[in-house]
Amino acid sequence: RAFFAQIPTELEEAARIDGCSDWATFWRVMFPMALPAVATTVILNFIYFWNEFLYAVVFITQQKIRTLPLAIQFLVSDQYQDVGMLATGLMIATLPVLVLYLFLSEWFVKGMTAGAVKG
Repeated sequence: RAFFAQIPTELEEAARIDGCSDWATFWRVMFPMALPAVATTVILNFIYFWNEFLYAVVFITQQKIRTLPLAIQFLVSDQYQDVGMLATGLMIATLPVLVLYLFLSEWFVKGMTAGAVKG
């Protein structure tokens, strides 16, 4: 909301004068300007859902459908710890988030700072 509030209303009015409908104004003017905020939301939601653990622990009982964080947790026990396998699993779990951030990092920083300060 804060990001959209920073977009000048003159742009919306200019689109309206050019004959754009509400949807055309949103998709052709407002949404492209809000891409940093959208990229930030995508990254943060991806990280949240990728690292989801509690739901998996409570509801997933079959070994075939375990999520990656849950499978990594099962690599650690009181009796035995394969540190190499654990490190490999953690690296595999980290790579998708890292790649997504690398592709969207410029927009992520803009989106995090854009709506933070009033004025």
